[in-house]
Formats: sequence, structure tokens, C-alpha cells
Amino acid sequence: MVAVLCFSTQVMAQNPFYPKCKIKYNYTELNFGHGRKFVVMSVIPWNDLSYYLNYLTNNVKDSEISFAISDMSRWDNKNRFMPLNRFSQYGDKQLNLVLIGNPSLTVIGGNCFEGCTALKSVYIPETVQGIGGNAFKGCTFNSITIPANVKKIADYAFANNPNLVEVIFEGNPELVSSSIFDNTNPDLTIYVKKKFIAEYSKRFPNLHFKAL
Repeated sequence: MVAVLCFSTQVMAQNPFYPKCKIKYNYTELNFGHGRKFVVMSVIPWNDLSYYLNYLTNNVKDSEISFAISDMSRWDNKNRFMPLNRFSQYGDKQLNLVLIGNPSLTVIGGNCFEGCTALKSVYIPETVQGIGGNAFKGCTFNSITIPANVKKIADYAFANNPNLVEVIFEGNPELVSSSIFDNTNPDLTIYVKKKFIAEYSKRFPNLHFKAL
């Protein structure tokens, strides 16, 4: 039995990025506000991730699973061979991953999720301000939303994903180069606020930008 946890009022008051939490039957609803609601099977502390993925492999028959990870201080390239990568190599389940932010989680570092083909979707929290090179290279999700606080996205961050057809910029992050989206789906559309379309299109004429 995997524990489902919720966050106390005191913890939520200390960290405004923690979601409101409701337990419904065997699932948990996370509400980040602004229409961002997710239903997950569990909320897992970062230090228990390896154990939880082993549990999914051996005890859960569902082919698609949604869960959240909490208590992370940072994700960077030292996590390149973390349990999620190994799970992608040897597992056959698809994961919808919700990352719960905190004031220390400001960067998703280079190579962090590289090759995580098990990720069907991922929620990036508002605490994140930068996405490193190759961070999601080789993943297979078809859509991702970049929160407004992200200021910079590095080379090849979303490259080599033939399924990627939709990227939503809630802000106007600096794109280091067009290599960020190398070898993605030819129908990829990047949605940005209307006032930024001309600027992005001029710098990256090979990418397709459209107004939110």
C-alpha cells in the first residue's frame, strides 16, 4: 500500500507553491489554482521515488499512472541516471508526472529527463526559472506548458521528440537557439502571447509561432 499525503495548512502557508489537496477515494486532487488541477494516484516524497517506481512495476497493472513528486530542492544533471530514466528503459508504463515546486526548485538542469520515454506528460511548477540543455531531450510527450517564470531555455532542451506538436509559453523565455526543438514533429506549434509573435518569428523563422 502506497501512502497518499496531503500538505498541512502550516506548510502551505510557508510555501505558496504547494497545491490545495483533496483525497477522493484512492486518488488525490491537486489544485494549483488558475485552472490547474490534477488527479494523481499518490504524492511521493523525492527520497521515496525509487521505491515507488519499483512498487508500480511489481504491483500496479494500469498501463498509465499519474503521480506527483514533492520535497525536491533541485533537479540537475546529476539526476541523469535517476530512477525515472531507468524506469523508462526497463518499464512499459506511461507516466503523467506532476512536479510540486518549492523556493529551492528554480532550475530543471541539463540532461535531467533525457531519454525518459515513459513520460506521457509533465507539469513544470511556477518556481522553475530555467530549463537546461538536453533537459527533456528524447522524451515522447506531445505537449508541454512552460510557466511564465521561466526566463531561459537552453540548447536541445526538447529535441529528438517526434511526438511534440504543442508548446505553450505562458511568458516569453529567452531561447538560446532553434536547436531546442531539433528533430521534433514537423507540425510543432509554439503558442505565445500575441505581442511576442513578431519577435520570436523574426529570430526563429524555421519555427511556427501562434497566438495564445
